[in-house]
Amino acid sequence: MELIENLRNLARKNQKAIVLPEGTEPRVIAAAAKMLADKIAEPILLGKENDIREKAASEGIDLEEVTIIDPSRHARLTEFTEKYYELRKHKGITIDEAGNTIQDPLYFAAMMLRENMAAGAVAGSINTTGDVLRAAIQIVGLQPDIDV
Repeated sequence: MELIENLRNLARKNQKAIVLPEGTEPRVIAAAAKMLADKIAEPILLGKENDIREKAASEGIDLEEVTIIDPSRHARLTEFTEKYYELRKHKGITIDEAGNTIQDPLYFAAMMLRENMAAGAVAGSINTTGDVLRAAIQIVGLQPDIDV
């Protein structure tokens, strides 16, 4: 328990933005509210705002101060699409495919990390580990000396 409390204290001292791409999942919504209440991070939920707010209300969770981003309506969607296209065009992706893919919350979250809009991301409650890693590897990449 002492380790967890030490990590929480460190997080409180260095509050960072953490993106949660599975923003419509009730456990993730509850976690975002707890992160904010405990002052350990600045959570960003991804998904359709109405869907997230409806789920939060049905669970009795207040998200008033939690940032919610709908990837399909974000001001930087076109920019993110172009950046993803540049990263993946060597694999034969089209600009339209890039636009569709970047609206996926996992990919949008990875681009937020790449663009320093968040310090970290947490996912895997409703997506497979492979899907989470695929988005991160394609957009954030691996360290130069790592190839697997």
